[in-house]
Amino acid sequence: MHHDRGELLLSEVAITLSHLRAIDLAYSIGVDNALILEDDIHTYRALAPDLVALLQVAPRNWTALQMSTVSPQALLLLASTSDSFRPREPHFYGMGAYFIHRSGMEHLRGLYSSRHFARPLSGSVSDMQSEHLIFGALPGSTVHTCSRFYFNFLEFPTTVHLMAPNATYYLVTNLRWQMNFLDLHRRHIDNGGKLRQMGLLQRGEVQSA
Repeated sequence: MHHDRGELLLSEVAITLSHLRAIDLAYSIGVDNALILEDDIHTYRALAPDLVALLQVAPRNWTALQMSTVSPQALLLLASTSDSFRPREPHFYGMGAYFIHRSGMEHLRGLYSSRHFARPLSGSVSDMQSEHLIFGALPGSTVHTCSRFYFNFLEFPTTVHLMAPNATYYLVTNLRWQMNFLDLHRRHIDNGGKLRQMGLLQRGEVQSA
């Protein structure tokens, strides 16, 4: 991987800055919670009717709720859990969709008020990616990942990134497996009663599906 060679794509830097700019805008207009979406994310219709109930069962004192991940290992783990949320793990890569609470916005604004990012002296250059600089920068145990899939990726062809104008290395990305998995799982939930799977009916928090 290019990260193992100490290389970081300009697009990766731009993504982080775009996320921080969106978070700063959400804070400036005074919202308590904001849903941040990247431009290649598709939202399933089930989110709208489930949204209030979903946030009601979110862990207390959360600062961010990761709603989308590109990690196959994470997707398999999330699909097998009965909990609506679980603590986010470092390998749960992906910033496609997430909620951020005002407390999280304030924390990041204070942390990056100088608008400066220091290259890590040790560890991987991947520590400069948005997952680490945003989710990893929030207080411990306040970032959680949703196991109910409400987002997918818009279809796009395999992407090939040239590392630099004179580079001989390329980065190839394709999310076809993840897209198919999320679609199949979403259909299964919709057919089987998504609110019952969330455990809300048993606790009387939602009266009807």
